[in-house]
Amino acid sequence: MTKDFAHRTFFHERKRLVDLCCGVLANGKQVMKPEEIVYCDPNEPLQEVGIKDTLDHVGAHSMSRDVYAGWKRMDRIVLGILLEGQETIDYSISVRVPGYEIGNCLEELRRKRKEVKALSEKERKALSPGERLYSFRKTDHLTPQLTLVVYYGKEPWDGPTNLRDTLDCQQLPDPFDKAVAGWPIYVVDVRRLSDLSVFQTDVRIVFEFLQNADDADKMKKLMMDYAASGVVLDRDALNLIQVHLGSRKFSAISKALVAADHLKEGVKMSGFDEMIRNEIRKAREKERQKGEEELKKERQKGEEELKKERQKGEMKFNKEREKNKKLSDCLSEIKSLLEMGRVDEAYKLAGNHKYAS
Repeated sequence: MTKDFAHRTFFHERKRLVDLCCGVLANGKQVMKPEEIVYCDPNEPLQEVGIKDTLDHVGAHSMSRDVYAGWKRMDRIVLGILLEGQETIDYSISVRVPGYEIGNCLEELRRKRKEVKALSEKERKALSPGERLYSFRKTDHLTPQLTLVVYYGKEPWDGPTNLRDTLDCQQLPDPFDKAVAGWPIYVVDVRRLSDLSVFQTDVRIVFEFLQNADDADKMKKLMMDYAASGVVLDRDALNLIQVHLGSRKFSAISKALVAADHLKEGVKMSGFDEMIRNEIRKAREKERQKGEEELKKERQKGEEELKKERQKGEMKFNKEREKNKKLSDCLSEIKSLLEMGRVDEAYKLAGNHKYAS
């Protein structure tokens, strides 16, 4: 699972999205309600779709925006909410974010112009010249857009937080400098948020784990503390923690917990027990495969050594057989000479042959 997908699925839950927005922008005050949130197709601004359909769509395609939702009040969407997950610092984010928001406004403007063009001739005549020319009425308004950049990186965010941070206005004198518009960028630097108490859902717990990701002892303590308090994290929360913590580090903590006998049957480790056991199973399977590979290598090595020894033995046997054959031939020749009474020749042959004594 990628970090982007873990981020998307985690915040495709209304309570979490509301908690994030209210925690960051309203200091924890719940001015927004989960039932007022509608998830939208990231490619079609402010068109409500089912949560499952949106997740399937996001999972199947590479999206430029991670999460897009609308805040619906009095039967109309009053705010478009975009979440952009970042693992690394993007110094062009101050251009990308306005691009997302303006893009949504342009799409909504296109639809409104289409509505005006569809008016009857009588209705169009009632419009002002400018309204007819640009197909946009004085009473028409576009939906405000808001982007939160959720930054998970280890390094502190030193990227732009306003479009003006990216624009080179140093050579502009007043009042031209002040006349250049800015565009605020709201960055949620997860690992350096100073007050997590503004969050009321498992957003706070996930962020707390990520803030302590480099301290294995604190991570184990958090697991135990939340287990003792009966907190159980769901799969989406666990996935977001694991992808940012890293499988190797998570496995190390898992082994430490097992060694400390914290995973007794029936004990719930804040939802971590199942994931930890899975990590342990993966580690054991990896060790088993490693053992099988080592055994295979040892077996191959033994077979090669045995083959060499067999070849060596065969060479020695063939050499001895050739030596014995020559000796046998020599003895047969000596015997023939003796039978023919050619004693001197027989003794001479025996003396000269290296296989004869």
